[in-house]
Amino acid sequence: MPIIETLPLANFPLAQAGAVLLLVVHLMVSALVTGVTLVTLATCFWQPEGAGTRVGRALAATAFGGRGVPLLLVTTGAVLALWLHLMHQPTFSVAIWLPYLLLLAGGLALSRFFCWRVEVSGTTGPVLISIGLLGFLSLALAYLAFFCAAGLLIMPEKWPFLAHQPTIFLSWSAVYVYLQFASLGLALAGALALIQSGTRLAADSLQAGRTARRLGLVLLLAGLAALGPLALLELYIFPGPALSASYLVSGGMLLLVALGCSLLPIFWPAPKGSSLGRSLTAGLVILFCLFSLKGMLARDTALAEYRQARQAGIDLPDVSVTSVAAPREGKEEGAETDPTLEGKKIFEQSCSSCHSFDRKVVGPPLNEVLPKYAGQREDLEAFIRNPVKVNPEYPSMPDLG
Repeated sequence: MPIIETLPLANFPLAQAGAVLLLVVHLMVSALVTGVTLVTLATCFWQPEGAGTRVGRALAATAFGGRGVPLLLVTTGAVLALWLHLMHQPTFSVAIWLPYLLLLAGGLALSRFFCWRVEVSGTTGPVLISIGLLGFLSLALAYLAFFCAAGLLIMPEKWPFLAHQPTIFLSWSAVYVYLQFASLGLALAGALALIQSGTRLAADSLQAGRTARRLGLVLLLAGLAALGPLALLELYIFPGPALSASYLVSGGMLLLVALGCSLLPIFWPAPKGSSLGRSLTAGLVILFCLFSLKGMLARDTALAEYRQARQAGIDLPDVSVTSVAAPREGKEEGAETDPTLEGKKIFEQSCSSCHSFDRKVVGPPLNEVLPKYAGQREDLEAFIRNPVKVNPEYPSMPDLG
């Protein structure tokens, strides 16, 4: 029996709200840690013995906050991956989230060690820089893997073919979502630098405070400037079945809030320090909420028909390696093949995962499609060989080769 039937999380709004809140907090902290690791690396190259290194040390001490942060992020990451899988119950294995969790654990351990050594000693070397760079790259790949796995939840047409795909299924929409996450992380690191410029670093030295303010404004404006175009590009290539009015509204609100945060430093009275950083942090919290919300809305919209089918008691196809199209074995010389049996075999291998004769599965029922091609066999064959999106109510048919 599917887990979703024994544990119907979709029927508990409070559980969903709690999970969305957990997602927002997890993404915010992880984006901050990733951004701060990158900034600390950059300051070690920029000013190895100057004010830049002091800024990096202060940011690292604040972002990690203690040894429990990496453990907390790995634990909440595992909970979120499991929750997303239980909520949407895709037909692919939960192991699709494993690269994300392994890269996250390794990246956090390396980044934490790097930032701790920089904070304690204040000096760096080639080995420590290499550790920090490896930690940052691991974190970046971890969240690329996370958004790629989450992106599969809005593309049910891909599920039957995952047996022949790599563990990390790359898609352009997931890449654009990840780049938005990275942009928000840079902006959040910039807001933290502004906060530090008027407190801890100002007490350290006047030069360090000025460096933190300049660095914070550059990071903040660069992150917010990249966010808008990336959000528009995501909308342009987003799978049609995942689009909805609520998704478009949340995306529009994200753009408006990002614009407001970008304009705030221009009109903020001098000095542009801690108070500006705190106000911008509040705006970035709203941006992370909208960023997480539009992703959840897209997944819910894309899989609405699946949920309706389950509630109606319709069994969706159980996709396995054996049900996915496989190369046909060569026929013995002189052997005769019944065209009807051959066609049945091809349909069961390549088509039955997405099509039924009289009901919707992933694609439309055949009793609606075949009458349109009556007497036009060549057109039907051409469409199967080179499929194009025709009906916006259904996902694009994959190219079976």
